[in-house]
Amino acid sequence: MDEAGRMRRHDETMTLIKNYLEQHGMSSTVQALDIERGKLPNLATFTSLLLGGNFEDAVTYFCQFQNEVSLASCHIFYFIWRQLFSELLSKNNIIQAKTVFFHRMYPISLADPSLVKDYDELKIHFENNTIPTVDVENQRERVVQYVKSLIEQDLNVRSMFYPTVIEGQSRLQTLLEQSVNWQHRDCVHSPLFASLLNDHHCTPQPLHQNHQTLATNNLDMQASSSGLGNYDPMLLEFNGQPQHSAGSHYSPSLYLTIEDDTVMPGWTINSDQSAGFSNDIPSVVTVPPTFSLSDSVVKDIHVTEVVTAFEFHHHLPLVLVCTPSGGIRLYRINTMKTPFRMKFTIWNKKKLSQALKARLGETEGEAEGLCVAWGSDTTFAVGFSEGLVHTYNYIHEQRPKPHLEIEAHSGPVNDIVFYSSQGELKIVTCGNDRHIKAWNSSNGLVYWKLTHTAPLNSLALHQDGNKVQLFILDVFGTAMKPNIGYNGPLDSNPLLFPSDMNARLELKFSGDGKRLFCYGPGGLVEVDRESFETRRNYNSVMNPQTKCMDICKNGYIAVGDEYCVKVWNVDSDHLFRKIKIDAAVFPECPMVKFNREGSLLAVVSSLCLRFLANADGKSLLEHES
Repeated sequence: MDEAGRMRRHDETMTLIKNYLEQHGMSSTVQALDIERGKLPNLATFTSLLLGGNFEDAVTYFCQFQNEVSLASCHIFYFIWRQLFSELLSKNNIIQAKTVFFHRMYPISLADPSLVKDYDELKIHFENNTIPTVDVENQRERVVQYVKSLIEQDLNVRSMFYPTVIEGQSRLQTLLEQSVNWQHRDCVHSPLFASLLNDHHCTPQPLHQNHQTLATNNLDMQASSSGLGNYDPMLLEFNGQPQHSAGSHYSPSLYLTIEDDTVMPGWTINSDQSAGFSNDIPSVVTVPPTFSLSDSVVKDIHVTEVVTAFEFHHHLPLVLVCTPSGGIRLYRINTMKTPFRMKFTIWNKKKLSQALKARLGETEGEAEGLCVAWGSDTTFAVGFSEGLVHTYNYIHEQRPKPHLEIEAHSGPVNDIVFYSSQGELKIVTCGNDRHIKAWNSSNGLVYWKLTHTAPLNSLALHQDGNKVQLFILDVFGTAMKPNIGYNGPLDSNPLLFPSDMNARLELKFSGDGKRLFCYGPGGLVEVDRESFETRRNYNSVMNPQTKCMDICKNGYIAVGDEYCVKVWNVDSDHLFRKIKIDAAVFPECPMVKFNREGSLLAVVSSLCLRFLANADGKSLLEHES
């Protein structure tokens, strides 16, 4: 059984234990189990958090148990934040109330038209300062009653708090009795037993000669089924379980753990790396490659606007940049030549929908550049706030040529990635309209489409030959994993993985695609690609922000945080290095990006792209193509 299966079986066992305790009236023990385990939701605990005004804790508590985001859970979150918004206004805390209203309530309201209507009406009252003061205690009671009704009505949410088990007799007790009955399947006499803790061995009645063969078969079956009885000592020793004899001593393994926080020149020691020895045969010890980027800036590129997203070319010394005004820049970082500049314009207004034309009319034809991606050495795409995607063809040292204008989403395009299928390049996009779409990059036609229950903000894709791994993250931190077939779009419904952190911002694959990392309010973590359970938690991240984390091919993670760049080895959760760059005006969380080889690290300051490099990176910057 794999790790995900073991975890699922463990959770099911804990659910059965809780169900058994509840049916036998042990309510205090149930509460103690909930606190100790922290993985079995309790409705009383959830509602008490709401009644006590601990709304952040209530949402976090709910999120860590939900299996998937549903319409009911969106309503629950919305009205919890709505109550917090009302209470903050009553306390005249306008700044925090605005934060809750625009950053908490608005994204959730997009999940359902009824929520959109309520949000718009509330916005009018908010702008006109006509929201009445609330009776906190009564209003919290009403929210709790509404939340309880939603839990009862929605099957997915209800199953969180009321797991489906056999009605009447406890499911756990039923399974125990089945187990005991199974042990007595060969008994031909009284099936009495003394304990559940030991296997039962049936003592055969005296047998006549003609029953001897049957008795022998029964005894053989008992021995094989119980794991006890006659055994071959050599077989046990071969399986790694040597016998213990008098005067002998056996140690199954000896571990040598290296712990060293110092970094010697030219060496990197992984503080988690252990050298294992078993039966005097040493295991293979791998030394991770050295993180050798310079602490000093080796190249500066001055930009005229704030950078909203940027991406290195796969092989060439090029950086693609987009800006809030919709500007697109292509910088050749190994020369001092003027960058290629493109400005957002509509290429074919006749083909746009009426809704998009209306939105563009409100923004006077302007759109913010939100995301960029290279699809191949000659193709790149830019996603905009008004739902459009523009693709360009680039030929070395020539101005990029416009290729496709795709009306991809109703609302912002939050992320773009590429993959190849059937010899063609596909563009995958996601947005606030809850859609994930794949497009043919040659003609702009939809290749496949998925609809989620919440706005989507991050994509992580890795392709190895015909195998494509894709994860999509929504605003609540729930990840979705579609099964993309090489010879077609989707082979099955996507898997959903609930987050144990609220609203993760980004997902990133390691260079080899074997490991998945998440970055958000809970910090930086590595998660299992199958169960989405946390595997490693990287410390020292204070204020995670989108586009401020990247992973390089050599196995290092860089994060822009606290006005500097923090670096970890992917195999160690201890902060490896903190890089502070002199003479730079940094935002608190600067965006960072590695090139594919990990020889360059670009860091965004106020109006500059600053580059750190190792020896290979310096050679790349100095070589004129």
